[in-house]
Amino acid sequence: MLEALNISKTFDGQKVLNGFSARLEKGRKYCLMGASGSGKTTLINILLGLLKPDSGAVHRAPGLKMSAVFQEDRLLEQMTAAANIALVSTAGGAEIEKLLLSLGIPSESLPQPVSAYSGGMKRRVALARALLAEYDVLFLDEPYKGLDEETRRSVIAIVQKYTKDKTVLLITHDKTETEGYIPLVLK
Repeated sequence: MLEALNISKTFDGQKVLNGFSARLEKGRKYCLMGASGSGKTTLINILLGLLKPDSGAVHRAPGLKMSAVFQEDRLLEQMTAAANIALVSTAGGAEIEKLLLSLGIPSESLPQPVSAYSGGMKRRVALARALLAEYDVLFLDEPYKGLDEETRRSVIAIVQKYTKDKTVLLITHDKTETEGYIPLVLK
């Protein structure tokens, strides 16, 4: 489905990836943990095709569809949450609203632009957008940062439900978020 072969990347003379290889199989969930600056986000950007490796290769199955939650929410601030999601999803308005409400976005906030949302609310909109996009592989780069403990647990359960039988690569610093995930190790 998606394979990284001997990926290396250097920034300003600092090697952040050194010969990383992994194969992401259909329907499996993987997690990548490591210290800040160890190349986790760089790796996702290379797998998504947003960065080129200095050496090595990425092989994607033909027609592979990818979705992502980046460390930044990357929302269009002047638009509503539903409008942000509709940019990448064919889900209907009722399905979008159902997911947003289940993620704890208050119904009175739905007609507002996301610029009026708190950081945690924006994070959940970014998650909803990625979950409702059509994808074969979902990349999650610190997807639960900024969420309080109770909200985080609830959101993790919803992500698990929506990603059942999907391929996921999760980057996190929190081991409690990795249950059921296959660990990948950066060299």
